[in-house]
Amino acid sequence: MSAPDDRNPRTRPLWLFGAAFTAMVMLAGGAAWLMLGDNTPPPRRVPEPIIVRLVPPPPPPPPPPEQKEPEPELIEQPKMVEPETKDEPIEEPKEEAQDEANDEPPPGPLALDAEAEGPGDAMGLGANPGGRGLLGGGGRSRWGWYASMVQGEIESALRNNAKTRNSLMQVQLRLWADSSGRIQRVQIVSSTGTAELNAVLQNVVLPGLRLREGPPGDMPMPMVTRITVRRPS
Repeated sequence: MSAPDDRNPRTRPLWLFGAAFTAMVMLAGGAAWLMLGDNTPPPRRVPEPIIVRLVPPPPPPPPPPEQKEPEPELIEQPKMVEPETKDEPIEEPKEEAQDEANDEPPPGPLALDAEAEGPGDAMGLGANPGGRGLLGGGGRSRWGWYASMVQGEIESALRNNAKTRNSLMQVQLRLWADSSGRIQRVQIVSSTGTAELNAVLQNVVLPGLRLREGPPGDMPMPMVTRITVRRPS
């Protein structure tokens, strides 16, 4: 069989028809293959592992160096000591001297540290009638009358306390009183001999004790007082 002659007008339509049919069959087959496809599932894609790097936190800052608090300075309170005054004798008429004597405050005990004359009180709390005392000058001290009042107030306070009513003691104290006569501070100079009595005097009996009168305005503080208590005979 000889090949069709393209130049023959009778055989050209047959050749074109065959080529077109072949192309259509190939296209149909390709479309069917694409539509049906392969039933085999695609391979599963394994995700790549994610590596997370944790950065450690920075170390805490070092603690600040300890600063030592400065120790408080102890300031010693100056002791107020009344200077002794010596009165030079002045000759005066008897009548004028008698008038001045009447104007003086009544003499009295200046400290509570001496033996009492006479029967004394129920506690045996001695007075110091005359001589130099601990609260000021001599028997005619300008503050002698106030010392006598302080003695009476302390005596009453010791009687009213059950722990000091029947106690034996000899103690020297420093007392600070405000302008109204209330004792604000008590300092024991010489101990009673027992810590219990010291605590009762310093914390119970004397603090807050109100005297009948406030101290004179020019009277220095503290008042130094010596108390001697003995059982009544």
